[in-house]
Amino acid sequence: MRKRGLVKKQMRKFSYFKLLFCSLFALASMYLCMWAFFQNIWFGGLIAVVACPWVFWKVRKGLITRFNRRVEKEFADILVVISGSLTAGLSLNQCVREIAEQPAGEYPVLSKEFSRMEQLLRLNWPVERVFEELAMRSDHPDIQLFSTVLQAGIPAGVNLIELVRQIGATLRVKQDTEAEITRILNLPKYNNRIIMAMPVVSVVAIRFMAPSYAAGLNTGIGFVLLVVACCLLGVAILLGELLGRIGY
Repeated sequence: MRKRGLVKKQMRKFSYFKLLFCSLFALASMYLCMWAFFQNIWFGGLIAVVACPWVFWKVRKGLITRFNRRVEKEFADILVVISGSLTAGLSLNQCVREIAEQPAGEYPVLSKEFSRMEQLLRLNWPVERVFEELAMRSDHPDIQLFSTVLQAGIPAGVNLIELVRQIGATLRVKQDTEAEITRILNLPKYNNRIIMAMPVVSVVAIRFMAPSYAAGLNTGIGFVLLVVACCLLGVAILLGELLGRIGY
């Protein structure tokens, strides 16, 4: 199976409208900022068109990150359910069927994937191979980890109840830690964005409240200073994004 099949399929279903809406919103905001600075419709449109590929890539990357977090959360919740079902005496095959029979709203992303896995089990696929197929389609490290451990553990006669419980607990701790790190890292990012928005707000306020005072920005040295200020603002925004891009 092709890698990232799940991501492509679900992104097409859930996020293409969001991708278009968020991209248009970002481009419209950028256009309004340029119009506030230079009072020129065509210049604002040109900047928006030039920035379109970067905005599209940025928004798509953010939506994929959010989608992957949804997959992480749903898979960790599924492992909790599987652990409880195994403790109750069900086999892993029966646990997969139980998840597949849940309402689609319970697991919006992985529900159809588990229905597909249940169909493969009906074709007598080994359960570890079924999870390997899910790992290949999702291309998600958490699911790949579980699939790898399952392939090594089932032939060795591992205790599936303890295995699933431990992996599920580990994934939940990982998610809680990542959420806390993300919250801490987002604080300076939001502060930087607020600070970067203040010059734009100031220019807009001056143009509307004191248009005669701002008229000097449209010609001569005033226009040059405005261009320099706009360029410096763009560099500051890019530097803020680069410095805030911390991997963990």
